[in-house]
Amino acid sequence: MTKMRANRPVAVPLVVHKIVHDGYGHDFEDISISLFKRILEFIGGRCPSLDAPPAVSKHPAMSYFLTFDDGNSSDAEIALPLLLEMNCSATFFLIADKINTPGYISSSQARELLAGGMALGSHSVTHQDMRMLSASQQREEFVASKMRIEDMIGLPVRYFSFPYGKFNPALLQMALDCGYEKVCTSRHGIARLPCTVLPRNSINGGMSWGTVLRTLEAGSLTRFQWVAEDIAKSSVMRLVGDDYYRLIRRMLTGTGGK
Repeated sequence: MTKMRANRPVAVPLVVHKIVHDGYGHDFEDISISLFKRILEFIGGRCPSLDAPPAVSKHPAMSYFLTFDDGNSSDAEIALPLLLEMNCSATFFLIADKINTPGYISSSQARELLAGGMALGSHSVTHQDMRMLSASQQREEFVASKMRIEDMIGLPVRYFSFPYGKFNPALLQMALDCGYEKVCTSRHGIARLPCTVLPRNSINGGMSWGTVLRTLEAGSLTRFQWVAEDIAKSSVMRLVGDDYYRLIRRMLTGTGGK
């Protein structure tokens, strides 16, 4: 059993939000074009979308799942041309209510992403902490977002990314019951494929290149630190609440944020 696990392909799932021109970041989650280019140069062609997991087996040592949350307009305007230039793919998770609104991708841009070999998934309808919703509201976030994006692109939507990375076992099961094949969280870690629940490691504007590089290399010490960080983050959020946690993060990083 241990041997089988060791032989399974390994991927480092990454999550990015808005990409901005150098010097224009205003949010904790914004990353610069230069940093994004440097990441793509490092991972090279070892970066399939979730639609093409068999490609990971070509690089058994380490591959990457690059994902984007929220469906910002920079996904199509900045990320897509660079991904195509660097022969990389990615999966983009869209907030259904934000499609065709200022600052977010349009229906035609979503189709451009697909035409470029990218995959699309759902990031809910309204981007709320789904744990705080009733069961009927939770199901609506899963089902309505899936149907609206499918109607827009004419293809099945098989992947879901939890808003704020917040989930529980009941929500995981509901996502699968609603027809999603893979769900993405914001817990740190690597993915041993195949898998249904993917951890993801955030790349944000508060990280130096050295920190980003340690994330990309995902060594044993980094993985241990990820576990400790997730435990500490959960403890702080339980103690002070999500809003105060984000306020503390903004103060420590000197950035804005949601």
